[in-house]
Amino acid sequence: MSEHTQALPAGLDAETVVSHILGPTAERLNQRFADQAAYLDFWRDHPAFRGAWSAELEEYLAYDLSPEGDLLRPATSYRTTVDDTVDMNGGETLPAALEALSHDTLLLTVPRGLRDDLPGLYPRVHLQPLLERMPQVRHRRIEGFNHYTIVLSGRGAAAVAGHVREALAPAG
Repeated sequence: MSEHTQALPAGLDAETVVSHILGPTAERLNQRFADQAAYLDFWRDHPAFRGAWSAELEEYLAYDLSPEGDLLRPATSYRTTVDDTVDMNGGETLPAALEALSHDTLLLTVPRGLRDDLPGLYPRVHLQPLLERMPQVRHRRIEGFNHYTIVLSGRGAAAVAGHVREALAPAG
């Protein structure tokens, strides 16, 4: 399902798959931080948030921390991320869930990925065959956002909210 699905050679172990797809994002999950300020500094330097930093983002990122002894760590489990990434990029969970949909569904994607890079996690060349098999899934690409800013910026959240309002509006 991700941009890397087609490019992954068969037989890679889970750690290599995660490293290939998530790179520094997965590495962060194993890092420990002296305090909240150090964690926020890590994110301030992240290319995905250039020009999109806000007080709300800081609040969310601070919420993402869990204590571990005298240090702080991201709340997301590295092991869970490994399992999820391997399944999403080679397992049957996501295709089976999409194929089981019995109602029209809207899939929103963005052009840029985890590090504000192109082509993003769902480039058109890999998404098109999936959409052709699943006519109940309508696709909208929302330009101008990356994997994070589509939901972690005011502009991105407003764009998603507009699509949600449209989907929930009474027909006619």
